[in-house]
Amino acid sequence: MDEYVAVLVEIGAVNKLPPEFLPYVDIKANIDGRELEGSERVAVFNISTTSSFLSVFLDEGKTIEEIEAEILKDADARMNHEGRVALKNAIR
Repeated sequence: MDEYVAVLVEIGAVNKLPPEFLPYVDIKANIDGRELEGSERVAVFNISTTSSFLSVFLDEGKTIEEIEAEILKDADARMNHEGRVALKNAIR
């Protein structure tokens, strides 16, 4: 089976995200049992060859390896190189 690729499309605070991504953020918040305040930082990924998006909360101290593991677990996908570089810079 082919592996999906997670392509980073947005990084930012929940209250600054384009509205089309908010349903995906809400789903992830519900799965994680989070009450959204709006200031949480989140990365949104498109899962290649699908019309799906995956949200990952960028909690303080979260590592790139933890983010990659979450993407693999939640979407059976691996982050592409460009997204990994951009995300690494964003979580410093």
